[in-house]
Amino acid sequence: MGPKVAFVPVVAEETVLGVLAVDHGPGGPAVSEEEVRYLELLAGAAGVAFRNAELYRERTRLSLALAAERTRLSQVLEEFPDGVVVLFGERGFANGRAGRPWA
Repeated sequence: MGPKVAFVPVVAEETVLGVLAVDHGPGGPAVSEEEVRYLELLAGAAGVAFRNAELYRERTRLSLALAAERTRLSQVLEEFPDGVVVLFGERGFANGRAGRPWA
């Protein structure tokens, strides 16, 4: 008879996040290799899902920070008493006093 309990770590990028277990309890059957393989698949999927959620949160945080910075820069540009045009290659922006002579 094999062990009645099996533990598999949930890992995301070499960091252990937790553990999944199969426990048949006292008097229960031994944990099969099939159950351990299934547990490993679940642990792998959980690790990937956690990492994806972490990346999504980071991307959302950065997007919100960038939008706030753009808003702040637009407000600063509008406070200039003269027209201001800023060009980056073929892209650019201007404050309201600059008009749009390049359009």
